[in-house]
Amino acid sequence: MASLVVTYLHGTLEWSLRITPIAQVQWIVFGFIAALAASLNDSA
Repeated sequence: MASLVVTYLHGTLEWSLRITPIAQVQWIVFGFIAALAASLNDSA
């Protein structure tokens, strides 16, 4: 079951990265998540 979920998520992510406006927003969100994770690690 987990392999089906991972395959579905991978397919959805790959599809969304092919659409430029969605990809731009997605990379910005990924950047915010990475910055937040780095910030939380620095404050601990």
